[in-house]
Amino acid sequence: NGGKSLDRAIKIANLAPMDETSIQILRVISLHIGDQGAAYVDYKLIAKSLNIERDTVRKSVNKMIARKILKKDCGKLSIPNSISVMG
Repeated sequence: NGGKSLDRAIKIANLAPMDETSIQILRVISLHIGDQGAAYVDYKLIAKSLNIERDTVRKSVNKMIARKILKKDCGKLSIPNSISVMG
């Protein structure tokens, strides 16, 4: 990024407590989604970046979809009830 520092955060309304692995996965997903609001996210890439199994990512994502933390539409993931906070 040319040496520029970019701070990025998301705020999610009504977020229930989550385990640390899910939080890390959600953080990586939020980086992929960016400003588009939704994105195709490669579970294998997430697993590699967090040094965990792909199946762990899949199970966690499915759990977050069931809890409505994530939404999957036509293969793209989005984070409902979230706003981007740029620093």
